[in-house]
Amino acid sequence: MSRKLFSECRNKTLELKGWKPRYFIIKSCNKEKVLSSMRENVWSSTTEGNIRLNAAYNDQERKGPVYLFFSVNKSKCFCGVAKMFSPVDYKTRWSQWKQNNGRWQECFDVRWIIVKNIPNDNLRNLSIKQNSKTFPVTFSQDTQELSLENGTKMMEIFQDVII
Repeated sequence: MSRKLFSECRNKTLELKGWKPRYFIIKSCNKEKVLSSMRENVWSSTTEGNIRLNAAYNDQERKGPVYLFFSVNKSKCFCGVAKMFSPVDYKTRWSQWKQNNGRWQECFDVRWIIVKNIPNDNLRNLSIKQNSKTFPVTFSQDTQELSLENGTKMMEIFQDVII
């Protein structure tokens, strides 16, 4: 990624007033897929994850954006925020995912709006509920949804942390 593009993404200011955005955690198995997404502005999750994200996107079409917080497994940080920019395309196959025996195939457009590493320590005070239990957001699973309050706080952390 060029330095100019990286700088533009990193310094982008987000205007959330008047919208009711939805926020999801994206856990990637490796950083190469995330870097490819940054270059190609496309993402794909598991079949179940794509169904969940597609439903959120279609539900939000007139209510507000769907934001995705990316983390690479075992990286101990979140690496960026992308906005979901299209519904899932169930006909198009993303070439980056070919080696996964079809597990991740359907894709959707994203636009990366913030690219920077936020250490998990900066996010430990944010929680996520799952099966009536509360966990730190850093222990979340792929395509897990955050509450509006915690998603907004996480977005503010991404905007405010200087790298």
